[in-house]
Amino acid sequence: MIVERRLLPRFSLHMSVLLTLPDTQVKIPARTCNASAGGIFFHANEVIAEQEEVEFTMKFPSALTSAPLEVACRARVVRSEVCSPTGIVGIAVSLHEFDLIFNYPNWQGSLMLADLE
Repeated sequence: MIVERRLLPRFSLHMSVLLTLPDTQVKIPARTCNASAGGIFFHANEVIAEQEEVEFTMKFPSALTSAPLEVACRARVVRSEVCSPTGIVGIAVSLHEFDLIFNYPNWQGSLMLADLE
């Protein structure tokens, strides 16, 4: 029996992002698969160690939001494993900080999140 460990509902989200490891500035291309208010699941071609910090920015077009929106995120890897015979890696991260950057003059918002684990 599979036990569901997610605390918040997830929704499908498919966009390309560049994961940056802040300590080394190594950049890893990835694609989001799904997201919740507390975390995101990616597919990439490289394993990232659990507990590693990552930074990335998601860019949402104005067709999905009231104005073009970027979300700059900091997160911690909670799971990273090869999940297919082709070598695709699944990476689950827990968000702990994000900045909302709207394309409106003179406005920028920031939110801090406590870990939801």
